[in-house]
Amino acid sequence: MKRDLESMVGIDAVIKDIVHILVEVKSRADVGDIIELVRIGKLCKRVNSAKPKLAIT
Repeated sequence: MKRDLESMVGIDAVIKDIVHILVEVKSRADVGDIIELVRIGKLCKRVNSAKPKLAIT
């Protein structure tokens, strides 16, 4: 059985124009940060029907 769980999604910047860009600002990124950004990108694609470009700076 699949349950819907609510959770907070945080991203540092979203830039929308012709291209959607999600930016996560980190002083040091690890694998978990990259996985989280990819998951947020998939959520953004599902909600907005636009595949975003992802960036960690």
